[in-house]
Amino acid sequence: MKPHFLNVDLEIRSKAKLDSIAAEMGARVLVSYCGPEQKRSFLAVESAREHKGPDATIHGLCAVVEALSPVARRIWNRARKVFDIGYELLPLESSCYFTLRPDTLERVAKLLEANHGELWINHDKDQSARIPKAPDYVE
Repeated sequence: MKPHFLNVDLEIRSKAKLDSIAAEMGARVLVSYCGPEQKRSFLAVESAREHKGPDATIHGLCAVVEALSPVARRIWNRARKVFDIGYELLPLESSCYFTLRPDTLERVAKLLEANHGELWINHDKDQSARIPKAPDYVE
């Protein structure tokens, strides 16, 4: 049985408040968390639509970001961003492998190239268990 794709979380960390970005994204996303995280603001969202896989989900999130107003895009450009791709593994599995289409990686690269962007692909179950998650993330 193959690992099951869960979702892609888009995590944004900034010195500026992120409430306005969450509000602009509106019903197109589900907000997992929006608030303080140590000395920064933290916003974690996922697509409100159900997509067939990581490529379609990432493209959907990119479309949401690309539709942000110029003011929100300035906050986005200065923030730290992470596209976190999640898979559910079977109990005896410790990792999984998957591919992303080149057009998906190119679109993410364009959105992230300005400042501090990352694409996390965590497929190590033991490592993942040791990594703090929102809202307990420690930079």
